[in-house]
Amino acid sequence: MSWKPEVIVAGDPKWYDNGLRFQTQDEAEKYVRDLESRWISVTKTRTTEVEDDWNSFWSLGRAVPKGMHDFTDANGPDE
Repeated sequence: MSWKPEVIVAGDPKWYDNGLRFQTQDEAEKYVRDLESRWISVTKTRTTEVEDDWNSFWSLGRAVPKGMHDFTDANGPDE
């Protein structure tokens, strides 16, 4: 199980995601809020629980691929 962040953009009713899957809903929500702040066309956001394995974690304000180490954070993924 994992959480996927999704967005709707202006002029399109479809939900879109970019393949990132987070271990927790909190991580997915932090990511989608960050994405919304960078994209001017986002009109809605949500996080959805899915059957996929998680492949990213949220650390120090960014998504980090699973298996990569964020060397600026010796404690691992943010909790």
